[in-house]
Amino acid sequence: MKGIGATAAAGVGSNYLGSPVGGAEAIDWSTVGIAATTVVGGPIGLLAYGASIATDDDEVADSLDWNTFTSLYTNQRERNLQLEQTLASFRRDIQLVENKAREEAIFRIYEQGVDSGTESDATAAAETAINEAYDVVLKGILNSFSQRVERFAAIAKALDDGSSTTPSDLHLEQNQNDSEYFSGTTADSTTSMSSALVGDAGTSTWTLFNGDSHTYSNYHQTTTTNSKNTELTLDVGDLEPIGSNSYWAESAYLKKPNHDNFSSVDEPLDVDYGNVPLVRTYLWYDLIKDLEAEHSDMMDEVSAMVDSYFQPAADGEIDLYQAVGPSHLTETASTAKDYQEAAMALRAMGYPMSDQVVTISVPTEDGDGLELTGRLAWTAHQGNTLAVGQTHFAENIPGSIFAAVNLPDGVDSISSGGNTTDTNSTNTTDTDSTSTGPGAEIIELVDEFDIVSAEGADGVSFEDRTLAESDTSQEEINQIYKDNYQANKEATENVHDTATGGGGGWSGLSTTDKGIVAVVAAAILGLVTR
Repeated sequence: MKGIGATAAAGVGSNYLGSPVGGAEAIDWSTVGIAATTVVGGPIGLLAYGASIATDDDEVADSLDWNTFTSLYTNQRERNLQLEQTLASFRRDIQLVENKAREEAIFRIYEQGVDSGTESDATAAAETAINEAYDVVLKGILNSFSQRVERFAAIAKALDDGSSTTPSDLHLEQNQNDSEYFSGTTADSTTSMSSALVGDAGTSTWTLFNGDSHTYSNYHQTTTTNSKNTELTLDVGDLEPIGSNSYWAESAYLKKPNHDNFSSVDEPLDVDYGNVPLVRTYLWYDLIKDLEAEHSDMMDEVSAMVDSYFQPAADGEIDLYQAVGPSHLTETASTAKDYQEAAMALRAMGYPMSDQVVTISVPTEDGDGLELTGRLAWTAHQGNTLAVGQTHFAENIPGSIFAAVNLPDGVDSISSGGNTTDTNSTNTTDTDSTSTGPGAEIIELVDEFDIVSAEGADGVSFEDRTLAESDTSQEEINQIYKDNYQANKEATENVHDTATGGGGGWSGLSTTDKGIVAVVAAAILGLVTR
Protein backbone atom coordinates (compact mmCIF):
# COMPACT_ATOMS: atom_id res chain seq x y z
CA MET A 1 0.00 0.00 0.00
CA LYS A 2 1.54 3.30 -1.05
CA GLY A 3 0.69 6.94 -0.79
CA ILE A 4 -1.38 6.92 2.38
CA GLY A 5 0.77 9.64 3.87
CA ALA A 6 0.39 10.98 7.37
CA THR A 7 -2.44 12.24 9.44
CA ALA A 8 -2.82 15.97 9.66
CA ALA A 9 -2.91 15.86 13.44
CA ALA A 10 0.64 14.61 13.83
CA GLY A 11 2.03 16.20 10.66
CA VAL A 12 3.70 12.92 9.72
CA GLY A 13 4.76 12.12 6.14
CA SER A 14 4.71 8.62 4.65
CA ASN A 15 7.93 6.76 4.23
CA TYR A 16 6.45 5.49 0.95
CA LEU A 17 6.61 9.04 -0.32
CA GLY A 18 10.25 9.24 0.68
CA SER A 19 9.69 11.94 3.29
CA PRO A 20 10.97 12.07 6.86
CA VAL A 21 8.56 12.35 9.75
CA GLY A 22 7.29 15.87 10.14
CA GLY A 23 8.73 16.98 6.82
CA ALA A 24 6.00 16.13 4.33
CA GLU A 25 2.68 17.65 3.48
CA ALA A 26 -0.06 15.63 5.18
CA ILE A 27 -3.05 14.33 3.22
CA ASP A 28 -6.43 15.68 4.26
CA TRP A 29 -8.25 12.44 5.02
CA SER A 30 -11.40 14.35 5.93
CA THR A 31 -12.13 14.41 2.18
CA VAL A 32 -12.85 10.68 2.34
CA GLY A 33 -14.50 10.62 5.74
CA ILE A 34 -11.50 9.83 7.97
CA ALA A 35 -10.92 12.15 10.89
CA ALA A 36 -7.50 13.64 11.66
CA THR A 37 -7.19 10.96 14.30
CA THR A 38 -9.27 7.83 14.23
CA VAL A 39 -9.32 7.50 18.03
CA VAL A 40 -8.09 9.74 20.82
CA GLY A 41 -4.81 8.32 22.02
CA GLY A 42 -3.89 7.26 18.47
CA PRO A 43 -1.58 9.57 16.54
CA ILE A 44 -2.54 12.34 18.98
CA GLY A 45 -1.03 10.27 21.74
CA LEU A 46 2.36 10.71 20.08
CA LEU A 47 2.12 14.40 20.80
CA ALA A 48 1.47 13.66 24.45
CA TYR A 49 4.32 11.33 25.17
CA GLY A 50 5.92 9.98 21.99
CA ALA A 51 8.39 12.85 21.60
CA SER A 52 10.41 11.61 24.55
CA ILE A 53 10.91 8.16 23.04
CA ALA A 54 13.44 7.51 20.34
CA THR A 55 11.91 5.44 17.50
CA ASP A 56 12.71 5.05 13.81
CA ASP A 57 10.72 7.74 12.00
CA ASP A 58 10.01 5.56 8.96
CA GLU A 59 8.57 2.84 11.16
CA VAL A 60 6.26 5.34 12.86
CA ALA A 61 5.10 6.63 9.47
CA ASP A 62 4.57 3.05 8.31
CA SER A 63 2.45 2.19 11.35
CA LEU A 64 0.44 5.38 10.89
CA ASP A 65 -0.16 4.41 7.26
CA TRP A 66 -1.49 1.02 8.36
CA ASN A 67 -3.67 2.63 11.02
CA THR A 68 -5.18 5.13 8.61
CA PHE A 69 -5.75 2.67 5.79
CA THR A 70 -7.32 0.13 8.17
CA SER A 71 -9.70 2.83 9.36
CA LEU A 72 -10.53 3.79 5.77
CA TYR A 73 -11.20 0.16 4.87
CA THR A 74 -13.42 -0.63 7.85
CA ASN A 75 -15.23 2.67 7.43
CA GLN A 76 -16.03 1.77 3.82
CA ARG A 77 -17.29 -1.65 4.90
CA GLU A 78 -19.72 0.03 7.29
CA ARG A 79 -20.76 2.47 4.58
CA ASN A 80 -21.72 -0.51 2.44
CA LEU A 81 -23.98 -1.79 5.20
CA GLN A 82 -25.70 1.57 5.09
CA LEU A 83 -25.79 1.32 1.29
CA GLU A 84 -27.76 -1.92 1.50
CA GLN A 85 -30.37 -0.09 3.55
CA THR A 86 -30.32 2.80 1.07
CA LEU A 87 -30.91 0.51 -1.90
CA ALA A 88 -33.70 -1.29 -0.04
CA SER A 89 -35.27 2.08 0.71
CA PHE A 90 -35.14 3.07 -2.97
CA ARG A 91 -36.74 -0.24 -3.98
CA ARG A 92 -39.51 0.43 -1.51
CA ASP A 93 -39.96 3.95 -2.89
CA ILE A 94 -40.16 2.58 -6.43
CA GLN A 95 -42.92 0.21 -5.33
CA LEU A 96 -44.91 2.76 -3.35
CA VAL A 97 -44.55 5.94 -5.40
CA GLU A 98 -47.34 4.73 -7.68
CA ASN A 99 -49.83 5.22 -4.82
CA LYS A 100 -48.79 8.86 -4.45
CA ALA A 101 -48.71 9.37 -8.23
CA ARG A 102 -52.13 7.80 -8.75
CA GLU A 103 -53.75 9.81 -6.00
CA GLU A 104 -52.29 13.08 -7.31
CA ALA A 105 -53.34 12.19 -10.86
CA ILE A 106 -56.91 11.54 -9.77
CA PHE A 107 -57.00 14.83 -7.87
CA ARG A 108 -55.79 16.72 -10.95
CA ILE A 109 -58.38 15.00 -13.15
CA TYR A 110 -61.08 15.88 -10.63
CA GLU A 111 -59.94 19.51 -10.55
CA GLN A 112 -60.16 19.77 -14.34
CA GLY A 113 -63.63 18.21 -14.27
CA VAL A 114 -65.09 20.64 -11.73
CA ASP A 115 -63.24 23.66 -13.20
CA SER A 116 -64.70 23.24 -16.71
CA GLY A 117 -61.50 21.85 -18.19
CA THR A 118 -61.37 19.47 -21.13
CA GLU A 119 -60.41 15.80 -21.21
CA SER A 120 -57.18 16.88 -22.88
CA ASP A 121 -56.49 19.22 -19.97
CA ALA A 122 -57.25 16.44 -17.53
CA THR A 123 -54.88 14.06 -19.31
CA ALA A 124 -52.07 16.62 -19.30
CA ALA A 125 -52.67 17.44 -15.63
CA ALA A 126 -52.62 13.76 -14.65
CA GLU A 127 -49.41 13.12 -16.58
CA THR A 128 -47.78 16.13 -14.93
CA ALA A 129 -48.74 14.84 -11.48
CA ILE A 130 -47.29 11.40 -12.25
CA ASN A 131 -44.07 12.88 -13.60
CA GLU A 132 -43.63 15.05 -10.51
CA ALA A 133 -44.07 12.10 -8.15
CA TYR A 134 -41.63 9.85 -10.00
CA ASP A 135 -39.08 12.65 -10.42
CA VAL A 136 -38.70 12.88 -6.64
CA VAL A 137 -37.49 9.26 -6.53
CA LEU A 138 -35.37 9.63 -9.68
CA LYS A 139 -33.50 12.64 -8.32
CA GLY A 140 -32.89 10.79 -5.06
CA ILE A 141 -31.30 7.86 -6.94
CA LEU A 142 -29.10 10.16 -9.04
CA ASN A 143 -27.97 12.12 -5.98
CA SER A 144 -27.13 8.92 -4.12
CA PHE A 145 -25.03 7.68 -7.03
CA SER A 146 -23.27 11.05 -7.25
CA GLN A 147 -22.18 10.86 -3.62
CA ARG A 148 -20.53 7.47 -4.21
CA VAL A 149 -18.72 8.66 -7.33
CA GLU A 150 -17.39 11.76 -5.61
CA ARG A 151 -16.13 9.70 -2.69
CA PHE A 152 -14.39 7.32 -5.10
CA ALA A 153 -12.65 10.22 -6.83
CA ALA A 154 -11.41 11.57 -3.48
CA ILE A 155 -10.12 8.17 -2.37
CA ALA A 156 -8.42 7.48 -5.72
CA LYS A 157 -6.57 10.80 -5.52
CA ALA A 158 -5.56 10.17 -1.91
CA LEU A 159 -4.19 6.72 -2.75
CA ASP A 160 -2.26 7.89 -5.83
CA ASP A 161 1.40 6.92 -5.51
CA GLY A 162 2.68 8.89 -8.50
CA SER A 163 3.34 5.78 -10.61
CA SER A 164 0.89 6.71 -13.42
CA THR A 165 -1.15 3.55 -12.86
CA THR A 166 -4.19 2.65 -10.84
CA PRO A 167 -3.28 2.66 -7.13
CA SER A 168 -2.50 -0.88 -6.04
CA ASP A 169 -5.09 -0.64 -3.28
CA LEU A 170 -7.94 -0.16 -5.77
CA HIS A 171 -9.53 -2.98 -7.75
CA LEU A 172 -11.62 -2.34 -10.87
CA GLU A 173 -14.23 -4.77 -12.10
CA GLN A 174 -16.84 -5.32 -14.78
CA ASN A 175 -20.22 -6.04 -13.21
CA GLN A 176 -22.74 -5.04 -15.86
CA ASN A 177 -23.67 -8.68 -16.44
CA ASP A 178 -25.10 -8.65 -12.91
CA SER A 179 -27.62 -6.11 -14.13
CA GLU A 180 -31.18 -7.29 -14.65
CA TYR A 181 -31.51 -4.99 -17.67
CA PHE A 182 -28.16 -4.61 -19.42
CA SER A 183 -28.00 -6.30 -22.82
CA GLY A 184 -25.68 -4.07 -24.81
CA THR A 185 -22.06 -4.15 -25.94
CA THR A 186 -19.61 -6.11 -23.84
CA ALA A 187 -15.84 -5.83 -23.62
CA ASP A 188 -12.95 -7.58 -21.92
CA SER A 189 -12.81 -6.87 -18.21
CA THR A 190 -9.97 -4.93 -16.63
CA THR A 191 -8.87 -4.70 -13.00
CA SER A 192 -6.61 -1.67 -13.35
CA MET A 193 -5.76 1.27 -15.58
CA SER A 194 -2.44 2.19 -17.19
CA SER A 195 -2.96 5.76 -15.98
CA ALA A 196 -3.26 7.44 -12.62
CA LEU A 197 -6.78 8.08 -11.28
CA VAL A 198 -6.20 11.62 -10.10
CA GLY A 199 -9.04 13.46 -11.80
CA ASP A 200 -12.06 14.94 -10.09
CA ALA A 201 -15.54 13.57 -10.65
CA GLY A 202 -17.25 14.97 -13.72
CA THR A 203 -20.90 15.85 -14.29
CA SER A 204 -23.63 15.09 -16.79
CA THR A 205 -27.28 16.01 -17.03
CA TRP A 206 -30.21 13.63 -16.83
CA THR A 207 -33.56 14.42 -18.44
CA LEU A 208 -36.23 13.90 -15.80
CA PHE A 209 -39.70 12.56 -16.50
CA ASN A 210 -41.08 16.12 -16.63
CA GLY A 211 -38.46 17.19 -19.17
CA ASP A 212 -36.26 19.18 -16.78
CA SER A 213 -32.52 18.54 -16.49
CA HIS A 214 -30.83 17.27 -13.34
CA THR A 215 -27.06 17.31 -12.85
CA TYR A 216 -25.36 14.21 -11.48
CA SER A 217 -21.74 13.15 -10.96
CA ASN A 218 -19.79 10.56 -12.95
CA TYR A 219 -16.21 9.46 -13.53
CA HIS A 220 -14.69 8.65 -16.91
CA GLN A 221 -11.12 7.74 -17.73
CA THR A 222 -9.78 6.16 -20.92
CA THR A 223 -6.27 5.23 -21.99
CA THR A 224 -5.13 3.60 -25.21
CA THR A 225 -2.40 0.96 -25.38
CA ASN A 226 -1.52 -0.86 -28.61
CA SER A 227 -4.69 0.50 -30.25
CA LYS A 228 -6.91 -0.93 -27.52
CA ASN A 229 -8.86 1.22 -25.08
CA THR A 230 -8.82 0.71 -21.35
CA GLU A 231 -11.85 2.39 -19.81
CA LEU A 232 -13.22 3.10 -16.37
CA THR A 233 -16.79 4.37 -16.64
CA LEU A 234 -18.65 5.15 -13.42
CA ASP A 235 -21.75 6.62 -15.03
CA VAL A 236 -25.29 5.48 -14.35
CA GLY A 237 -26.28 6.87 -17.75
CA ASP A 238 -23.58 5.00 -19.65
CA LEU A 239 -23.26 1.32 -18.87
CA GLU A 240 -21.60 0.45 -22.17
CA PRO A 241 -17.94 0.70 -23.24
CA ILE A 242 -16.95 2.87 -26.19
CA GLY A 243 -16.57 -0.25 -28.30
CA SER A 244 -15.87 -3.95 -28.16
CA ASN A 245 -12.14 -3.31 -28.69
CA SER A 246 -11.77 -2.33 -25.05
CA TYR A 247 -10.75 -3.39 -21.62
CA TRP A 248 -13.49 -1.99 -19.49
CA ALA A 249 -14.78 -1.65 -15.93
CA GLU A 250 -17.75 0.14 -14.35
CA SER A 251 -17.23 -0.81 -10.71
CA ALA A 252 -14.49 0.06 -8.25
CA TYR A 253 -13.45 -1.60 -4.98
CA LEU A 254 -11.08 -0.87 -2.11
CA LYS A 255 -8.76 -3.79 -1.46
CA LYS A 256 -8.25 -5.34 1.94
CA PRO A 257 -5.05 -3.89 3.51
CA ASN A 258 -2.09 -6.18 2.87
CA HIS A 259 0.13 -6.35 5.93
CA ASP A 260 3.05 -7.56 3.80
CA ASN A 261 3.35 -4.00 2.48
CA PHE A 262 3.92 -2.61 5.97
CA SER A 263 7.17 -3.32 7.77
CA SER A 264 5.70 -2.40 11.15
CA VAL A 265 2.85 -4.94 10.90
CA ASP A 266 3.37 -8.60 11.71
CA GLU A 267 -0.16 -10.00 11.37
CA PRO A 268 -2.78 -9.69 8.63
CA LEU A 269 -6.04 -7.85 9.24
CA ASP A 270 -8.26 -10.33 11.09
CA VAL A 271 -11.50 -9.92 9.14
CA ASP A 272 -13.26 -12.42 6.89
CA TYR A 273 -14.18 -10.11 4.02
CA GLY A 274 -12.02 -9.01 1.11
CA ASN A 275 -12.45 -6.15 -1.34
CA VAL A 276 -15.18 -3.69 -0.36
CA PRO A 277 -17.18 -1.85 -3.05
CA LEU A 278 -16.77 1.87 -3.60
CA VAL A 279 -19.08 2.15 -6.62
CA ARG A 280 -21.05 -0.54 -8.45
CA THR A 281 -22.74 1.37 -11.23
CA TYR A 282 -25.21 -1.33 -12.23
CA LEU A 283 -27.02 -1.12 -8.88
CA TRP A 284 -28.23 2.42 -9.58
CA TYR A 285 -28.69 1.64 -13.27
CA ASP A 286 -31.14 -1.13 -12.34
CA LEU A 287 -32.96 1.10 -9.86
CA ILE A 288 -33.56 3.68 -12.56
CA LYS A 289 -34.70 1.03 -15.04
CA ASP A 290 -37.13 -0.32 -12.44
CA LEU A 291 -38.45 3.19 -11.87
CA GLU A 292 -38.80 3.85 -15.60
CA ALA A 293 -40.79 0.63 -16.03
CA GLU A 294 -43.13 1.56 -13.17
CA HIS A 295 -43.51 5.07 -14.56
CA SER A 296 -44.40 3.70 -17.99
CA ASP A 297 -47.04 1.40 -16.48
CA MET A 298 -48.54 4.31 -14.57
CA MET A 299 -48.68 6.51 -17.66
CA ASP A 300 -50.53 3.71 -19.45
CA GLU A 301 -53.29 4.03 -16.85
CA VAL A 302 -53.92 7.74 -17.47
CA SER A 303 -56.46 7.23 -20.25
CA ALA A 304 -58.48 4.81 -18.14
CA MET A 305 -58.37 7.15 -15.14
CA VAL A 306 -59.57 10.08 -17.24
CA ASP A 307 -62.38 7.93 -18.64
CA SER A 308 -63.40 6.94 -15.11
CA TYR A 309 -63.22 10.27 -13.29
CA PHE A 310 -63.33 13.27 -15.57
CA GLN A 311 -66.92 13.22 -16.76
CA PRO A 312 -68.43 12.10 -13.42
CA ALA A 313 -66.54 14.97 -11.76
CA ALA A 314 -67.76 17.43 -14.41
CA ASP A 315 -71.34 16.19 -13.94
CA GLY A 316 -71.12 16.38 -10.16
CA GLU A 317 -71.71 12.65 -9.79
CA ILE A 318 -68.71 11.98 -7.52
CA ASP A 319 -66.86 13.93 -4.90
CA LEU A 320 -63.14 13.90 -4.27
CA TYR A 321 -63.36 11.23 -1.56
CA GLN A 322 -65.27 8.88 -3.83
CA ALA A 323 -62.79 9.48 -6.62
CA VAL A 324 -60.02 7.62 -4.83
CA GLY A 325 -62.21 4.77 -3.57
CA PRO A 326 -61.82 1.26 -4.99
CA SER A 327 -65.51 0.92 -5.81
CA HIS A 328 -65.25 3.70 -8.34
CA LEU A 329 -61.93 2.50 -9.70
CA THR A 330 -63.59 -0.70 -10.88
CA GLU A 331 -65.62 1.39 -13.33
CA THR A 332 -62.47 1.34 -15.45
CA ALA A 333 -63.49 -2.19 -16.44
CA SER A 334 -67.04 -1.23 -17.44
CA THR A 335 -66.04 -0.73 -21.06
CA ALA A 336 -63.01 -3.05 -21.14
CA LYS A 337 -62.78 -5.11 -24.30
CA ASP A 338 -60.69 -7.85 -22.64
CA TYR A 339 -59.10 -8.93 -19.37
CA GLN A 340 -55.93 -6.88 -20.06
CA GLU A 341 -57.89 -3.65 -19.90
CA ALA A 342 -59.94 -4.81 -16.92
CA ALA A 343 -56.75 -5.76 -15.07
CA MET A 344 -55.62 -2.14 -15.29
CA ALA A 345 -58.32 -1.23 -12.78
CA LEU A 346 -56.96 -3.77 -10.29
CA ARG A 347 -53.44 -2.49 -10.82
CA ALA A 348 -54.74 1.04 -10.36
CA MET A 349 -55.90 0.00 -6.89
CA GLY A 350 -52.33 -1.03 -6.07
CA TYR A 351 -53.18 -4.73 -5.81
CA PRO A 352 -50.42 -7.31 -6.49
CA MET A 353 -51.15 -8.80 -9.92
CA SER A 354 -50.38 -12.35 -11.00
CA ASP A 355 -47.25 -12.73 -13.08
CA GLN A 356 -48.99 -15.36 -15.23
CA VAL A 357 -52.15 -15.36 -17.28
CA VAL A 358 -54.29 -17.99 -15.55
CA THR A 359 -57.28 -20.16 -16.34
CA ILE A 360 -59.54 -20.77 -13.36
CA SER A 361 -62.71 -22.80 -12.97
CA VAL A 362 -65.58 -21.73 -10.71
CA PRO A 363 -68.60 -23.90 -9.81
CA THR A 364 -71.93 -23.35 -11.53
CA GLU A 365 -75.43 -24.37 -10.48
CA ASP A 366 -75.53 -27.17 -13.05
CA GLY A 367 -72.28 -28.58 -11.65
CA ASP A 368 -70.33 -28.29 -14.90
CA GLY A 369 -68.12 -25.42 -13.78
CA LEU A 370 -67.16 -22.31 -15.75
CA GLU A 371 -63.62 -21.74 -17.03
CA LEU A 372 -62.36 -18.15 -17.08
CA THR A 373 -59.10 -16.71 -18.41
CA GLY A 374 -57.37 -13.56 -17.17
CA ARG A 375 -55.22 -12.33 -14.31
CA LEU A 376 -55.63 -12.62 -10.57
CA ALA A 377 -55.03 -9.96 -7.93
CA TRP A 378 -54.33 -10.86 -4.30
CA THR A 379 -54.74 -7.99 -1.87
CA ALA A 380 -52.79 -9.60 0.99
CA HIS A 381 -50.03 -11.27 -1.01
CA GLN A 382 -46.85 -11.78 1.03
CA GLY A 383 -44.52 -13.41 -1.48
CA ASN A 384 -46.18 -16.85 -1.61
CA THR A 385 -47.87 -18.56 -4.56
CA LEU A 386 -51.14 -20.33 -5.33
CA ALA A 387 -50.65 -23.88 -6.57
CA VAL A 388 -51.85 -24.89 -10.03
CA GLY A 389 -54.07 -27.98 -10.35
CA GLN A 390 -55.62 -27.58 -6.91
CA THR A 391 -58.90 -26.41 -5.48
CA HIS A 392 -58.55 -23.28 -3.33
CA PHE A 393 -61.02 -21.96 -0.78
CA ALA A 394 -61.20 -18.20 -0.55
CA GLU A 395 -62.09 -18.25 3.15
CA ASN A 396 -58.74 -19.90 3.88
CA ILE A 397 -56.74 -17.28 1.99
CA PRO A 398 -55.87 -14.01 3.75
CA GLY A 399 -57.18 -10.90 2.05
CA SER A 400 -59.25 -10.96 -1.11
CA ILE A 401 -58.72 -12.63 -4.48
CA PHE A 402 -59.96 -10.69 -7.48
CA ALA A 403 -59.95 -11.85 -11.10
CA ALA A 404 -60.01 -9.70 -14.23
CA VAL A 405 -61.32 -12.18 -16.80
CA ASN A 406 -62.70 -12.40 -20.31
CA LEU A 407 -66.39 -13.18 -20.53
CA PRO A 408 -66.96 -16.62 -22.13
CA ASP A 409 -69.08 -16.88 -25.26
CA GLY A 410 -72.75 -16.55 -24.48
CA VAL A 411 -72.17 -15.24 -20.93
CA ASP A 412 -73.43 -11.74 -20.24
CA SER A 413 -72.38 -11.55 -16.60
CA ILE A 414 -70.64 -13.87 -14.19
CA SER A 415 -72.60 -14.87 -11.09
CA SER A 416 -72.73 -18.48 -10.00
CA GLY A 417 -75.11 -19.09 -7.19
CA GLY A 418 -73.34 -16.67 -4.86
CA ASN A 419 -69.90 -18.15 -5.54
CA THR A 420 -68.68 -14.89 -7.04
CA THR A 421 -69.48 -11.33 -6.22
CA ASP A 422 -69.73 -9.24 -9.38
CA THR A 423 -67.85 -6.06 -8.53
CA ASN A 424 -68.56 -4.70 -11.99
CA SER A 425 -72.29 -4.50 -12.45
CA THR A 426 -72.08 -3.33 -16.05
CA ASN A 427 -72.86 -5.97 -18.67
CA THR A 428 -69.86 -5.38 -20.90
CA THR A 429 -71.16 -7.72 -23.63
CA ASP A 430 -73.88 -5.14 -24.29
CA THR A 431 -71.44 -2.28 -24.90
CA ASP A 432 -69.76 -1.13 -28.03
CA SER A 433 -66.41 -2.29 -26.64
CA THR A 434 -67.17 -5.92 -27.42
CA SER A 435 -66.99 -5.23 -31.13
CA THR A 436 -63.21 -5.52 -30.74
CA GLY A 437 -63.03 -7.97 -27.87
CA PRO A 438 -64.89 -10.54 -25.78
CA GLY A 439 -65.81 -8.13 -23.01
CA ALA A 440 -64.48 -8.49 -19.46
CA GLU A 441 -65.40 -8.28 -15.81
CA ILE A 442 -63.73 -8.01 -12.44
CA ILE A 443 -64.99 -10.56 -9.95
CA GLU A 444 -64.10 -11.38 -6.37
CA LEU A 445 -63.65 -15.07 -5.63
CA VAL A 446 -65.44 -15.71 -2.35
CA ASP A 447 -65.80 -19.50 -2.29
CA GLU A 448 -63.93 -22.36 -3.95
CA PHE A 449 -62.13 -22.14 -7.27
CA ASP A 450 -59.69 -24.29 -9.20
CA ILE A 451 -56.55 -23.00 -10.89
CA VAL A 452 -56.42 -25.00 -14.11
CA SER A 453 -53.27 -23.56 -15.66
CA ALA A 454 -50.82 -20.65 -15.39
CA GLU A 455 -48.73 -20.52 -18.55
CA GLY A 456 -47.01 -23.80 -17.66
CA ALA A 457 -46.02 -22.74 -14.15
CA ASP A 458 -46.57 -24.96 -11.11
CA GLY A 459 -47.83 -22.01 -9.09
CA VAL A 460 -49.27 -18.56 -9.63
CA SER A 461 -46.81 -15.92 -8.44
CA PHE A 462 -47.63 -12.29 -7.85
CA GLU A 463 -45.88 -8.99 -8.30
CA ASP A 464 -44.09 -8.43 -5.02
CA ARG A 465 -45.48 -5.36 -3.28
CA THR A 466 -43.83 -6.04 0.07
CA LEU A 467 -41.34 -3.58 1.52
CA ALA A 468 -37.78 -4.21 0.42
CA GLU A 469 -35.23 -5.05 3.09
CA SER A 470 -31.50 -5.48 3.26
CA ASP A 471 -30.16 -8.96 2.57
CA THR A 472 -27.74 -8.68 5.48
CA SER A 473 -28.98 -10.14 8.76
CA GLN A 474 -28.62 -8.32 12.06
CA GLU A 475 -26.23 -11.02 13.25
CA GLU A 476 -23.97 -10.41 10.24
CA ILE A 477 -24.09 -6.66 10.82
CA ASN A 478 -23.15 -7.10 14.48
CA GLN A 479 -20.21 -9.33 13.55
CA ILE A 480 -18.94 -6.85 10.96
CA TYR A 481 -18.95 -4.01 13.47
CA LYS A 482 -17.25 -6.24 16.04
CA ASP A 483 -14.55 -7.22 13.53
CA ASN A 484 -14.05 -3.62 12.48
CA TYR A 485 -13.72 -2.44 16.06
CA GLN A 486 -11.07 -5.06 16.78
CA ALA A 487 -9.17 -4.29 13.57
CA ASN A 488 -9.10 -0.56 14.29
CA LYS A 489 -8.10 -1.19 17.90
CA GLU A 490 -5.17 -3.41 16.90
CA ALA A 491 -4.00 -0.95 14.23
CA THR A 492 -4.04 1.88 16.77
CA GLU A 493 -2.12 -0.17 19.31
CA ASN A 494 0.45 -0.96 16.62
CA VAL A 495 1.07 2.79 16.21
CA HIS A 496 1.81 3.18 19.89
CA ASP A 497 3.91 0.02 20.12
CA THR A 498 5.97 1.22 17.16
CA ALA A 499 6.36 4.73 18.56
CA THR A 500 7.51 3.41 21.94
CA GLY A 501 9.91 0.83 20.60
CA GLY A 502 7.62 -2.13 21.29
CA GLY A 503 8.27 -2.65 24.99
CA GLY A 504 5.83 -1.12 27.43
CA GLY A 505 4.42 1.65 25.30
CA TRP A 506 0.70 1.79 24.77
CA SER A 507 -0.11 -1.86 25.32
CA GLY A 508 2.22 -1.83 28.34
CA LEU A 509 0.44 1.06 30.02
CA SER A 510 -2.09 0.53 32.73
CA THR A 511 -5.71 1.41 32.14
CA THR A 512 -5.26 4.50 34.29
CA ASP A 513 -2.17 5.57 32.35
CA LYS A 514 -4.00 5.10 29.06
CA GLY A 515 -6.79 7.31 30.31
CA ILE A 516 -4.33 10.01 31.33
CA VAL A 517 -2.68 9.94 27.91
CA ALA A 518 -6.06 10.20 26.21
CA VAL A 519 -7.08 13.15 28.38
CA VAL A 520 -3.77 14.93 27.75
CA ALA A 521 -4.12 14.30 24.02
CA ALA A 522 -7.65 15.65 24.05
CA ALA A 523 -6.54 18.70 25.97
CA ILE A 524 -3.77 19.41 23.46
CA LEU A 525 -6.13 19.52 20.48
CA GLY A 526 -9.30 20.46 22.30
CA LEU A 527 -11.06 17.28 21.24
CA VAL A 528 -13.85 15.37 22.89
CA THR A 529 -14.51 11.78 21.91
CA ARG A 530 -17.94 10.29 21.48
